[in-house]
Amino acid sequence: KPVARRPSGVGLRAPRWFPPRQEGGGAQRFDLPVRPVLPPAAAGPSPGDHEGLFIDGFPVPLLGLDQLGTSAGAAQEAPRTGGEPPPAADEPDEVGDEHTAEESSAKPEENPDQDLEPIWEGPLPSRKQIMSALVGAFAEEKDVPPDYLERCADHAELLLDWNQRVNLTAITSPQDMAVKHYLDCWKAARLLPLLGRKVFDLGSGGGFPGFPVALAEPNCSVTLCESRGRRVRFLEAAAASMALPNVSVVEARGEDHLGEAGVDVVMARALSSVRETVRLLRKVRHRFNELILFKGATWSREMRAGEREAQRLGFHFDTVVEYELPNDAGKRALLIYRAPGGAGR
Repeated sequence: KPVARRPSGVGLRAPRWFPPRQEGGGAQRFDLPVRPVLPPAAAGPSPGDHEGLFIDGFPVPLLGLDQLGTSAGAAQEAPRTGGEPPPAADEPDEVGDEHTAEESSAKPEENPDQDLEPIWEGPLPSRKQIMSALVGAFAEEKDVPPDYLERCADHAELLLDWNQRVNLTAITSPQDMAVKHYLDCWKAARLLPLLGRKVFDLGSGGGFPGFPVALAEPNCSVTLCESRGRRVRFLEAAAASMALPNVSVVEARGEDHLGEAGVDVVMARALSSVRETVRLLRKVRHRFNELILFKGATWSREMRAGEREAQRLGFHFDTVVEYELPNDAGKRALLIYRAPGGAGR
């Protein structure tokens, strides 16, 4: 019978190096990376440091623990004596798992209801400045409802106020917000058929594109989904203050909520790449009809990079809608994928 053998080098630990004993103490031991980062040429090792230690054909300098920890990125360990093995490092989650290694690492739990310390303090733009920026951004747009800009200004004021304590957006000037946030989402809402549909804003953050889309198309229902508690508190406060009947807020991971409630359209803006987004939604791809991704000028490169993964998971690229923003804000694109689902009505 054939015998299954593990290929050489698979599953083996990185080689270990045992430096000479130090005066007055035992030997120090640590894991040496397979391809260590060599020190700068200006501080190169002495000729004798390379003798007797080679990994993959590369000479490895004999560095002290403090120098190795700085140049190779390894954590510095306390001296060990005897034959006690060093503790094994935690390995990241398997590729394809919904939770990344960074998300799975231990983090202090945040209390979203506690008073937050200001992230930054400074003068906020006045209502007049916000309205002036919105009027200038929408100057060439047609069929804008009379109160649309006023409602956008309401949201902008709340966003900038909360942004002092909660990280909601890096775009804070009224002119940039008007073009890159509100006009961008307005154009998307006018170019997409959203009448009577259930829209799911995946990773809503500061409420984009959910709030502008709900204002532009009052006959669709929009669910703002966010998993971070402090951002959820903002979304809830904004929805209550603006009294939008077609907006609801959900505190959950998007893939978990979609597993319980089907929708028509999933929108993702400034979330992640095409490849990572379709992998995130792979287990709930039968719970919606369309996936719409907001992308910038390099959308074609990103689409090609994730094309194979999207097809493998059943997402079929349908069309792309391109448009350009004023004030040299650049081109934007909406990538529309047909999902294999149909649970949304």
